[in-house]
Amino acid sequence: MREEIKKAIDDASSRTVDLGRSQIRDSELQEIAEYIIQVQPNIFQIILDHNPITDNGAIILANALAPLVSVGKKLNLLSLCYTHVGEKGYTELCEKLVALNPSFDLHLHAAKLNDPNSAFDIHQAAIKKFHENQAKKKAESHRPSTPPDEPTPPSSSKRPRTK
Repeated sequence: MREEIKKAIDDASSRTVDLGRSQIRDSELQEIAEYIIQVQPNIFQIILDHNPITDNGAIILANALAPLVSVGKKLNLLSLCYTHVGEKGYTELCEKLVALNPSFDLHLHAAKLNDPNSAFDIHQAAIKKFHENQAKKKAESHRPSTPPDEPTPPSSSKRPRTK
């Protein structure tokens, strides 16, 4: 990892890691995400604006940052404004991060999203998935346990007759 990126993560103040305009490429994102998780596990915001990050990088981030996003975790914003993230990457971010926490905020202003309406639909589908998963978990936790198997009757000491 480049020293200036490592230093920016180490020195993150007010729980924001700002790596905007750092010329971060997709190939660096896995290592950066892992380092953030290790050094700043209670981070609130990650800003990656004005970097040449593509859909592939968004997919890497979606998978790598999931441990920081679930309900009760601190990370609540990922900003990828002025990047090359398109609908494929946005969909993955929503399905992996927003579906874990519907209040998670993705900023993709001036990214490569073709249709703002489809982006809204993707975001809403992820929120719906979150609520469906919560309902499923609730139903499973309230499901009555199955009764134990019927006890087997004690075996008789008499042997069956054979002819």
